[in-house]
Amino acid sequence: MRNKTLIFIWLFEIACIALFVVFDLWSKTYYFKLIEANGEIVLINKVLYFIVAENTGAGFSLFSNNASALGTFSFVMVSVIFVVLICLTNLRYKTLKFALVLIVAGGLGNAIDRVQFGFVRDFIDLRGINYPIFNLADVELVIGMILLVVFISFIYRPEPAKAKVKVLN
Repeated sequence: MRNKTLIFIWLFEIACIALFVVFDLWSKTYYFKLIEANGEIVLINKVLYFIVAENTGAGFSLFSNNASALGTFSFVMVSVIFVVLICLTNLRYKTLKFALVLIVAGGLGNAIDRVQFGFVRDFIDLRGINYPIFNLADVELVIGMILLVVFISFIYRPEPAKAKVKVLN
């Protein structure tokens, strides 16, 4: 019964990752075409805009103009985190597993952009707080990291070590 439960959970996690990645890639494609045809979109004046931005670096445009190395690094990290996710069989760690699903999906969405275009397509511009332009994959990554910190700080409690009993003859 436990094996069937684990298989179901793995399939659910993979489906969630796929759904998040597809939605991220769709949003980038849709809004890039819309913005390129009509110009920037003002959602909340002086606060929230949709614009076209090509990020050749990592977060906050760090390591700009190194898309191939960043793409490779992203795929390696996503693969490692995905393996950790699949190896987590403790069903009590739902918050951790969801955090890793979000991190894998966000990393994969941006890695696909880097490989396909040589840059990450960003379009969400929060001008009201002077924040870097981002996309839905970035939102997934940030929420995943916040959940990871919450899990480590407030939820995770290591199981007490089992005492070894030595039998004397």
